[in-house]
Amino acid sequence: MDPTLDRMLETLGRSSAEADLSQVETRTWRRIAAVRRGQAANAWLPPARIAAVVAAMTLGAAFGAARAHAPHVTPHGAPEVAAFRVESDLAPSTLLDRL
Repeated sequence: MDPTLDRMLETLGRSSAEADLSQVETRTWRRIAAVRRGQAANAWLPPARIAAVVAAMTLGAAFGAARAHAPHVTPHGAPEVAAFRVESDLAPSTLLDRL
């Protein structure tokens, strides 16, 4: 053992316990009750989070399925935007050529 620790333990052993320990149990039970009240107040959070995740996933699946089955028509018969197509005005290569 560390000699410093040994000295500290010896000093602690020789000292008298002047602390009043009669209220330790009462204070402990009060703190436990306070923690339990705090946990009870937040008990609705996990079910609310689960409900939010389920709702988001359901809406995402529904809108994704609706989008997958919808016809891919663009306004005025214009082709879909493809940024990486060679003939596209938005292709990175054409944007760099303008500089």
